[in-house]
Amino acid sequence: QELQSAFLEKWLVMDTYYFGLDRFLSTLDWHVGYIPKQTLAVGMMWNRDGLTQENLIARFHAIDKAGVDWINMFMLPIDDIFLPFLLRWKTYCGGCGEQR
Repeated sequence: QELQSAFLEKWLVMDTYYFGLDRFLSTLDWHVGYIPKQTLAVGMMWNRDGLTQENLIARFHAIDKAGVDWINMFMLPIDDIFLPFLLRWKTYCGGCGEQR
């Protein structure tokens, strides 16, 4: 009964940080369909095999288009390949197109 009346601030899904892009997109779509966006938090891990720049572009694009506003990172510190994507996502692409 206490759980039913509890306020849930964030629901962190952890099945989005492994496997390939197709599984990530499918899982993200499912969670977006069943969990309110203001509650949904997507787990990501930067050091998994097969995570290319193109793959990161697709993942962050999907997260942005889904309207998810929370990402949790696993395995800190975060590699340099991931940081520009996190910054652009968090700032709604503030500074995109500028040389850094």
